[in-house]
Amino acid sequence: MAFCARKTQPWPDLCSWSGCGACTECFPRPPPLPPASPLPLPPPTPALTAGCGNSISSGATLYCADDPHLFNDFEPGKGCVELCEQTPACMFVSLWNVFDWSAPLKNGINLDVATPSSGVWFKWQYDKSQMQAIAEAGFESVRIFMPFSSKMEEKQKQIEDALDAGLSIVVCMWGEWGWSWNVTKGVCEISNGRRNRGEGWGALARAWKGFSKRLVFEVLNEPKGIGFPTTNTGNANAMRLCNAAVQAIRSADPDRPILVGSPGLNDAEFLEYVTAQFLPYTFGSGGSFYNDPNVGVAFHFYEPRHPSIVPGLPTAQQTTFAMWDGDLVLDGPETEWRDGLKVWQAPIKLQFDFVDAWRKRSGHGDIPVVTTEWGCWMFESRSKGGDLRVWLNYTHGLFAKHDVGQMWYVGVMSNQYAYTIFDSETGWDATVLPKLTGKQPPTSWPHINQVLNGEFLSHSSDVTKDLHSPTSSPHISRRLSAFPLNAALGAYY
Repeated sequence: MAFCARKTQPWPDLCSWSGCGACTECFPRPPPLPPASPLPLPPPTPALTAGCGNSISSGATLYCADDPHLFNDFEPGKGCVELCEQTPACMFVSLWNVFDWSAPLKNGINLDVATPSSGVWFKWQYDKSQMQAIAEAGFESVRIFMPFSSKMEEKQKQIEDALDAGLSIVVCMWGEWGWSWNVTKGVCEISNGRRNRGEGWGALARAWKGFSKRLVFEVLNEPKGIGFPTTNTGNANAMRLCNAAVQAIRSADPDRPILVGSPGLNDAEFLEYVTAQFLPYTFGSGGSFYNDPNVGVAFHFYEPRHPSIVPGLPTAQQTTFAMWDGDLVLDGPETEWRDGLKVWQAPIKLQFDFVDAWRKRSGHGDIPVVTTEWGCWMFESRSKGGDLRVWLNYTHGLFAKHDVGQMWYVGVMSNQYAYTIFDSETGWDATVLPKLTGKQPPTSWPHINQVLNGEFLSHSSDVTKDLHSPTSSPHISRRLSAFPLNAALGAYY
């Protein structure tokens, strides 16, 4: 995906790029919705004010605690006219005393490891000690992946371990490739699951309803990664799946915190699709995207990189810092861009411009927005060099300035992965961790098993079959050579 050269602001018409010097498809953005009227929040007061029955007044808005959404169901002279019908003597809680589920997501990290049934890649096998290490490092939240084919009990174990460690946890679903070319099937399966294959969000919401609001559902990771094109139709179809997932969750659990990502690779430029127009779900007595207090928005970015998202940026001035080993190039006339920005800063700042523009257009300035993935390649010379500190200071400062949550990708995965900031032998990165958590790296940490991925625990895997094949030796040698010696030995012997 790239832009036409004429695109100079966050919200002009989008274009898909053929790679041959021409835009192959240009389409207008979805028409804007009228701004929602924000509900007034109460001033912080220690006392609770009597209202309907045993209810509580919260500023100018009264609502019932038996279904504590911010619906304006209080009418002068009538009291709570809708939500209190089944429980007339309801009790209200001041909004200022309600747990802010999104606050821990401002200090979070990704845990991307394998389980026996899913996640096979160059990843460690999951162990509770990984959650302990994350909590001891000063993080308040953790994000894990849940491939559609995952076993519920394996993910529930991770949820319980995170909560036991005092962490909030975001569970993000990896979809199926087939959903992009059979959207009707995708809508059904992400909601209801598939027999002998995976659980949908409806079943998961019912099974996990008893967990606190520290459990957050992120309904779909990076639709482009499972085949949804970043065209108007492709983005709209991806949002159909997101809406179906949210509807299934809300039908089972009206209060579960949910994050909805934008289309593409959860790109900020596609936040314009995260509106009630593409999320028409309903729940309760008039609940919707615009008055759901437990929904937030997620996006990802890895910047600066090549090719740059910034229109008109000369190729010679672009850098591969975030997704390769390029330098920032901090000094010199060629480093200056526009509006006082350096060339390397421009694509980072643009992400937050997209967020601000989305908030302004949607009238939804108070909804939580969280970057559930961001980061850069990590290696020894970078960690000890000056570029990383400059990049960290600038990027992390924008999260606070624009009130956007952040979860670094990735914390714990393996000792070999390029983005990880935790090494089981040397601990947490001494440059990145203090910026993220405000704490110095611990001098000790839990023992972490270095065995790579769950493929080795499956008797039906290709590796296991190869080991039992009389002609497998050359193949095994190639497989072993692809892994570090300690991991290979631990896996095969």
